Amino acid sequence: MILQEVSDKSYKYGCVMVGLDLPGFNKFTHKFIDEEDLAGDGREDEAHITILYGLLPEVTVEDVKTLLLPLDQVYATLSQINSFTGNPEYDVVKFEVSSPLLVEMNTILKTLPNETKFPSYNPHATISYVKPGLGDKYLRNIKPVSLQPVNYIFSRPDGTKLFFTL
Repeated sequence: MILQEVSDKSYKYGCVMVGLDLPGFNKFTHKFIDEEDLAGDGREDEAHITILYGLLPEVTVEDVKTLLLPLDQVYATLSQINSFTGNPEYDVVKFEVSSPLLVEMNTILKTLPNETKFPSYNPHATISYVKPGLGDKYLRNIKPVSLQPVNYIFSRPDGTKLFFTL
């Protein structure tokens, strides 16, 4: 079954994500990230791991499901909080994610029409976007948390999100 959510945001490309059940995620991001440090899109409001961003508009949810269906269930471990830096507009504060199957899924999904700009895939769960140079302020070691995603999310460039399970 596929559930649909319509958003008022649009993007240049589509993406595939896994949704995470992290109770208190929004409360944590509001407590952890200082308001005055926010930049760009600010805090992430949905706990998820992006598998691939950059899918062209002609890619459908059926295309994605066909490729992912033969794979095992994803398990992921959140290990530490660190950041992607070097973007002139913002740093990305994120949980590092360990999951060999997510890496395999990224490789498989790249066979669909895409224009991804990222040569390597680093699974992560974005916490927030902060002003350039402030990402390292939030580096933390955390007790590893193992998760099984609750669903998959196919986000079209028009902002429509389709939620599905395999």
